[in-house]
Amino acid sequence: MTAREASYLALLASLRQEQYINHSLTQWQQQEKPSHQDFAFAHEVALGSARMALALDYISTQLSTSKKLNLKMKERALLRTAIYQFCFMSKVPLYAIVDESMKIAKKYCHHTFASYLNALLRQLENGVPPLPSGSSAQELSIRYSYPLYFVNKLIKDYGKDVAEQIFNIGNTPSKTMARVRPGVDINTKAFNFLLPLRETGVPVAIIGKTMELSAVATMPEIYIQNATSVALIGELAEKTPMPSRILDLCASPGGKLLATHDLYPHAELYANDVTEEKLLRLSQNLKKYGVKAHLNCGLGENYTLDTPFDVIILDAPCSNSGVLNKRVEARWRLTEEEIAALHIKQQALIEHAMTLLAPGGVIWYITCSILKSENEDMIAKCPLKCTFSKQILPNAEGWDGGFAAILTKKHN
Repeated sequence: MTAREASYLALLASLRQEQYINHSLTQWQQQEKPSHQDFAFAHEVALGSARMALALDYISTQLSTSKKLNLKMKERALLRTAIYQFCFMSKVPLYAIVDESMKIAKKYCHHTFASYLNALLRQLENGVPPLPSGSSAQELSIRYSYPLYFVNKLIKDYGKDVAEQIFNIGNTPSKTMARVRPGVDINTKAFNFLLPLRETGVPVAIIGKTMELSAVATMPEIYIQNATSVALIGELAEKTPMPSRILDLCASPGGKLLATHDLYPHAELYANDVTEEKLLRLSQNLKKYGVKAHLNCGLGENYTLDTPFDVIILDAPCSNSGVLNKRVEARWRLTEEEIAALHIKQQALIEHAMTLLAPGGVIWYITCSILKSENEDMIAKCPLKCTFSKQILPNAEGWDGGFAAILTKKHN
């Protein structure tokens, strides 16, 4: 299977909500052992085509003589991968795109679509139709390829200028970072692939491109984690009295629990998540880093234990709107209905966590969202007192978007 075919099938599986793109491509990599170059190409085409879907559909519509697209999902997926290669990737010749796309079309689509695809792609020889250049929400939605609902929400929360900066960052490759655990000296040959963020005061380094992440994942001295998450956990800990019992209510894969352990190494840890699969991943991570915790599988809003907790980490399910450059498919779940459902879940988790607090205990409410309705607005309407909150927006240095707050019971 060629890289283009693998990228097409991965995108199609994602559109059908059968499997995430990364999972599909990992399976292809394990089964067929493509070269590093082919895998990177397939990865870029599939994720890029998913990310820029609205822009790609707009370009395709402009290329069509009828200015309309009436395509089946498998046809639309193939057209997106072809247009993406020509419009958003450098040094990919049109003849190679057309030839490979025609082969895929003949294999998976009706012959009439193959002819249509050939004619449409040949139109690119005359130039690429420009994307909308204006600053209306509709034009920004198409140009940066985000749902109109999300565009309007972000403009309302931050204004057009900041929103447009966030849209642009969400369409650029993310930087992989690692948290350096206490007592580890990375100024040695073994860690020469790390580029420390010394000026920030946060114990995080950028992982150089020459280092395979699979090799990094075997090192107990570091944990792959973004600077935003590390910075927020650090600030929460600075403002929290020394706890003896800590519960992570939505714990997998365990990055925040591990960071908390490193800050409070003598605290007794408890961790919960909703599926056995997530719990297995959490258990493996805790074992790898030598951390002991009492594990439980179940809904966070149903978690029960007789003895209360001094700190409850509530890394709430959210829109992932602060990490859209990493979680490509998440942007297409940014709908009014999905966000409303998340609000209900977040509120239920906060209210239940409140019942598990020891006297003087605190909830660390954390999201990787930049929507105020999931962050500031959510804690403003909850029956708890907020003693600290901080929002970090995605930036060009590679920091994710994220939010954290300290919540405690109100005293009558």
